[in-house]
Amino acid sequence: MVKRENEVFVSRENIYEKLCNFSYSLLRFKFDENFIEKERRIINFCNLNIPPTSNISAAFTIFIVFFVFSFLLAFPFGFSYFFYFLILSIFFSFLVYYYPYILMRYIRITSSSEMLLSVIYMVISLYRTPNLENAVVFAYKNLKGPLKKDFEMIIRDFNLRKIFTFEEGLKRIIEKWSFEAKEFSESLKLLIEYSRNPYGGEKMLEESIRLVVEESYAKMTRYARELKLPTTAILVLGVILPVIGLTLIPLLTIFLPEILNISAVFFVYDFFLPLLLFSLILMLVESRPLTASSIRIESNPIYINFLGRKLNIFIVSFLIFLPIFLFLVSKIFSDVRTYYACIEWGKAGFEISKKPIPNISMEECKFYMSDLIYQSISPSILLFLFVLFTLLPLYLRNKKYVEKRKRIKDVESELGTLLFQLSHRVSVGVPIEEAVFTPVSYTHLTLPTSDLV
Repeated sequence: MVKRENEVFVSRENIYEKLCNFSYSLLRFKFDENFIEKERRIINFCNLNIPPTSNISAAFTIFIVFFVFSFLLAFPFGFSYFFYFLILSIFFSFLVYYYPYILMRYIRITSSSEMLLSVIYMVISLYRTPNLENAVVFAYKNLKGPLKKDFEMIIRDFNLRKIFTFEEGLKRIIEKWSFEAKEFSESLKLLIEYSRNPYGGEKMLEESIRLVVEESYAKMTRYARELKLPTTAILVLGVILPVIGLTLIPLLTIFLPEILNISAVFFVYDFFLPLLLFSLILMLVESRPLTASSIRIESNPIYINFLGRKLNIFIVSFLIFLPIFLFLVSKIFSDVRTYYACIEWGKAGFEISKKPIPNISMEECKFYMSDLIYQSISPSILLFLFVLFTLLPLYLRNKKYVEKRKRIKDVESELGTLLFQLSHRVSVGVPIEEAVFTPVSYTHLTLPTSDLV
């Protein structure tokens, strides 16, 4: 049964929606109607509760905040590093602006596996009872991913009397996915047609499933053919370019020391390349078409229990890493300033009158200028901690998925043995009920499959 109006789901604003709505109330920009309509389609596709172009207002707000913060950090660290802080500000502002586009791409990919499931659920319901309302509710109850929200909107709008039939809601989904997943829209049209004329139309149900299955296979084939270019780019940025840089940097320090900027090397190797490489790998992985249903974990793996409270492991990792990061960055910038000051003092012949730092001696300056191992300790520790605090939350998040996937593989590897033993018992005259529930039939099965029976 469909839930009543007082039981309708109320969606809460997330942090991004609050940021966009708040920024839109402060900053508004005028754009062309075509651009506003394009933004509106993307926002509606992602089911975000924000007005069009509010993501641009949020990006400008974040940029202003980071710009002021970078300006204040330039006083203790020096204005020569203001440029690098500004680049990070632009990078985070771009992420805020581009988030709806990333979310739209993520919804497309994750919904591709649910399209087949939603069609199967509706076909099962329609085959038993040719009622479109029951089919939509049955699919909504069993779906878990982004496509569930589309079916939820049908039920919600029906309870709020925004639509008067579930067919109107399905037509909205058909229109929404008509360009991104034409086969899914065609399957839903066949299901609607079957609900109107159910008698003698079982071939429509089979055709609706066939359309989605064949298109999923075609998407995976196209994805496999287009892997060469992105994997080559990842190989160049992740392996070849850093190795070439490690070869050229020592040569530049010897022959062209005036054009080598240590701060730029530190920024590129410790921040720019890792972020760029991580973004490319993430985009490549997320663009993979899902040909089967993804694994769902009931307990959210990104939360950990601590003293009776659920804490987000990414936020905890960030809060632990932030003070260490600020301390190491301040030490690195201090060492770099000392290094440049010692170079200028060395050019002046280490005269006492031109001593750049009061508490530093000539021996310490020569140590800063000659001992490159000491200079590389702090950046290496920073890079190691950055990788550690990035990979550790990801490992804890994916651990349960890996264990679940291993269990599924173990079960699938024994399904053939299970069916063979079951068919043998039935063929010798044992009733199907007794054959299923007799423990002696499954003595050769391991624990994962024996749990199923």
